[in-house]
Amino acid sequence: MNALNQINKIEKERTVVLVPLRETVIFPHTHIPLTFGRPKSNAAVSASFKRDKLICFVAQKKGETELPEKEDFYSVGTLAIIEQIVPADGSIHALVRGLSRVQIKEIVSSEPYFIAKVEEIPEVLEETDVTKALVKHLVEQVQKAFNLGKSIDVNILMRILSGIPAIDLVDEVASVLEIKASEKQQLLETFSVKDRLERVATHLSYEIKILELEQAINSKTQAKFDKGMREVILRERKKTIEKELGAISGEEEDEKEIKELKEKVKKAQMPEPAFKKANEELDRLKRMSPMNPEAGYLRSYLDWLVAMPWSVRSPNNVSMANAKRILNDDHYGLEKIKERILEYLAVLKLRSKSASKLGVPTILCFIGPPGVGKTSIGKSIARALGRKFVRVSLGGVRDEAEIRGHRRTYVGALPGRIIQGVKTAGTKTLFLC
Repeated sequence: MNALNQINKIEKERTVVLVPLRETVIFPHTHIPLTFGRPKSNAAVSASFKRDKLICFVAQKKGETELPEKEDFYSVGTLAIIEQIVPADGSIHALVRGLSRVQIKEIVSSEPYFIAKVEEIPEVLEETDVTKALVKHLVEQVQKAFNLGKSIDVNILMRILSGIPAIDLVDEVASVLEIKASEKQQLLETFSVKDRLERVATHLSYEIKILELEQAINSKTQAKFDKGMREVILRERKKTIEKELGAISGEEEDEKEIKELKEKVKKAQMPEPAFKKANEELDRLKRMSPMNPEAGYLRSYLDWLVAMPWSVRSPNNVSMANAKRILNDDHYGLEKIKERILEYLAVLKLRSKSASKLGVPTILCFIGPPGVGKTSIGKSIARALGRKFVRVSLGGVRDEAEIRGHRRTYVGALPGRIIQGVKTAGTKTLFLC
């Protein structure tokens, strides 16, 4: 090594105060405000500011390490100068400016704060067409990201757009990227300016894609919101115009609907418990705002209550001759089954003539493979009795709510299959199969 190289190396090597940072990477050629709270860091910053204001910042490998040692931080940091400090309640606020990348050669001392021997890493940029294109592309990307809503300090943005050298530009842009500290450290350790330009451009392109997606989502959401607000405003205007013209207002329509429901409840001839429950729900609906989602559930519930055939009965006239004729017309053979059904109908007729009318009709159970006539016999019995026939198929049903009914608070809630069948038949006395 000749004498000139030896002198250059001595100038590049220096002993400075070193401060590890958590989840923060300082880049050369950038200004950044920092807050220090650890006692060791406070002492290091104060000592550096009183001496020559030069200081080395290096990122910790793990941000949660409270008292880092040499092995806990990276070997490449940033030599910086402290421009201003403001002590405040056990912490220090400082404005620092990055100067150059440095390689940490040796930790000279660790108490009362770190002192390290560092060597500056020279940066050389070859002015080629590729680097010029990368610089232009990076400036355009920064402007595009800012227009899409990326948060960038105005002073930094103006500096980037003012045509600063490529070495300064790439570090300024790297400092505003929203990436992990480990990824920023990789950029700090990328000594080739051309490679650094390419990596920073890649990270910024990814951020732009995210910003474009966010803007598209916000636009769609805003469009839906605007459409909803427009409909609300137009609806309110329509109500006001109708009211001015003497038409029925929205409130009057609601009152009219409740009045109609009240009349239907009276005409339904419900049993006392059902009638009491219907009036309670009607009072709740009357006090409720029409915009309340529960109002729709209550209307649906009351519509089902008033639609049920509470007082409609089918005649119970059993004619044995007619029943025998219908069974023979509808089914050939099956003599034992038809005989058993006629016995059942005879007993039913005797019970209907009895003054006491003891008990309820017997449940008939037909067992057999598909297609032997179980359902058709049920239809024949219903015809013979003059009853409505309702078929409830439970094949494949695994949810008991299909039979029992859903809670009315569910969207699209319905009563059970049997209640639906009663409503469809239009009579509370029917033949269920």
